[in-house]
Amino acid sequence: MQSYKGFWGSLRLRYFGPRNLTSDAIYRSDSTALLNAEVAYHINQRWSLSTQLFNLLDRSDHDIDCAYISRITPTDAAAFTDVFHPAEPFQVRVVLRYSFGLR
Repeated sequence: MQSYKGFWGSLRLRYFGPRNLTSDAIYRSDSTALLNAEVAYHINQRWSLSTQLFNLLDRSDHDIDCAYISRITPTDAAAFTDVFHPAEPFQVRVVLRYSFGLR
């Protein structure tokens, strides 16, 4: 990993285009684009401090899309529907790392 005076960083774009959730294409997902970043500083051989930024664009995309038979409540009739897990909103994490082995 290359660094400049102990600093390094990264950008990661995760993109999934629209896709079929069923073989007959009745259920389709929208596209998903999430941008994450990290900036870190190596304090010395063993310690580093980093800031991680998740969902930089604060998009309200779906992290996971599926289509299957489900029930909203136990008394409802079963229905084939699309089910999704929303992407997490913009978040910042600060991480202090200690490496036990030599680099």
